[in-house]
Amino acid sequence: MLNAVDDALRQNGLTVGADDFRRIPVIGFRTQPNLFMDQLEAKLARKGWRRLTSGVAEGA
Repeated sequence: MLNAVDDALRQNGLTVGADDFRRIPVIGFRTQPNLFMDQLEAKLARKGWRRLTSGVAEGA
């Protein structure tokens, strides 16, 4: 089952600039949330979003 998590992380990493979606299996979000959220934050940053000091993101 954890192979699906590794596969999703790997596929998300390969499609960084191509797709506007991330694959986040529930088990992955439960076991490695920081890795998936880092990928999501990086994707949003490339789309113009930025993190505020309060920790809340907003559109640029």
